[in-house]
Amino acid sequence: VEVKTSESVTASVYVGMPVTLSIPSASSEPFTGSISEISPGANSDGTYTTKIEIPNADGKLKSGMFAQIAFSKNIRVDTVVLPRNAVILEGEEHFVYVNDNGTAKKVKVEIGIDNGRNIEIISGVTTGDSVVTTGQTYLKDGDKINVTANNGKSTGADEKQEATTAEEAKK
Repeated sequence: VEVKTSESVTASVYVGMPVTLSIPSASSEPFTGSISEISPGANSDGTYTTKIEIPNADGKLKSGMFAQIAFSKNIRVDTVVLPRNAVILEGEEHFVYVNDNGTAKKVKVEIGIDNGRNIEIISGVTTGDSVVTTGQTYLKDGDKINVTANNGKSTGADEKQEATTAEEAKK
């Protein structure tokens, strides 16, 4: 696979770096490859040609297929990761709401890696904490909450909110 990368991406990648690729026309499962070559000079459009090698023993991948590529600049394992929208920014501080026996508890968190969809939580909540992920922008500290499962069935309390458990995840 050949891809044109920006100057900032090119500066943070290296030959041999693992890369995840999504090629929907070939498979619903992601592919894993590695960078095999990085152009030493920019193209006329200011991008750099980066080549990625992908094992293709089964022949699923064909010339001309389009791929979506994810370069992982920072990788951490065994960390708490939440959906990005669960984290509320107020001024310069980040917060989440935790279900404390049916009551919303506002908790200050320190964030880490943010990929736009998910965000690493360095401190403030731990694995097993029940974090509100839907409707949290309407909450105030101390509000009663109603925890619902993904299928929408109620599990109790007053206001209809949804909470999920902060889980350890590998990024």
